[in-house]
Amino acid sequence: MDNKPICVKCNRRYQPLKNGVYVKVLNSKGDFYYMVMADELMCPVCKHKIVFGFGNKALFYNHELNENTGKSRQEYNRIEFNEVVIEDKG
Repeated sequence: MDNKPICVKCNRRYQPLKNGVYVKVLNSKGDFYYMVMADELMCPVCKHKIVFGFGNKALFYNHELNENTGKSRQEYNRIEFNEVVIEDKG
C-alpha cells in the first residue's frame, strides 16, 4: 500500500518535489519553536504543494540555537524555510 497523499481536487498522488527541506515550526504566537526535516510534494496536475513525511525528531529547538547546535542566529536566519504553524497547547 502506498502512503503518499492524494490531491482531493485532481484525484492524483502527490509526487516528490524536494527531499529534505527545512521546516521551521512556529507556535501560536508566531515565534520559532523548533526545526525539523520533511519532504515537499506537488500534485502533477494542479501543482498544489504540501509538506509531508516529517522527521521523527526535531533538529533543534529555539532554546538550543546558540547552545548545543553551534549554530548562530545569523546562520539560522540565512536558511530558507517552509513555515508550518502549530497550535500551542501549553
